[in-house]
This record gives sequence, C-alpha cells and structure tokens, in this order.
Amino acid sequence: MSRDPRRRPLRRLKKTGRPLTDAQLAADLDKAHAAVNQAARRLADEGKTLRTKGPDGRIVSLVHKRAARRDVKKATVQAERKRRTEAKTGPRRPKTR
Repeated sequence: MSRDPRRRPLRRLKKTGRPLTDAQLAADLDKAHAAVNQAARRLADEGKTLRTKGPDGRIVSLVHKRAARRDVKKATVQAERKRRTEAKTGPRRPKTR
C-alpha cells in the first residue's frame, strides 16, 4: 500500500497550529526540503492549507480554517454514529478465531 506523502506535513501543521516554513516542516519530519515543498504546494492546491508570506518574508504553510473545521465535523459525525450503533447493538467485541 502506498502512503500519501501529503499526510505527514498536514498532520504536523494541524498539530502545531501555527504557520511553518517548508524548511521547518522538513526538519521536523526528517524529509528532504524539495519533497516537503512539493507536498505543501499540493495541499495548498487542494485547499487544505494556505501558503502565504510570513512576518520574515518567507513562505509559510498553515492549516486552512475551513479544512480544519471539516475534519472536526467529520470526527464528530463518526463518533456520533458509533455511539448510536453501540446504543442499539451494544459495544463491539473483537472477533475471535
């Protein structure tokens, strides 16, 4: 199974909650700067992050507010579905062989 290279930078941006440069992301993730730059550009093209100039003039990436809200809403909906299902059928038990 191939892993999406955009997942780690996006998770890191969500976790920090502050704008980060590609160099900072690359150092945090121990990845090549070029790979992080490409992933950050794709995330911005998809509307999941914003890329803008930071206070020092360097380009920074930050999580787009709408994308962050959408993720929270999705997690809330999933938790509510699980709660309703468990209320009807009881908690899920692990499968035994």
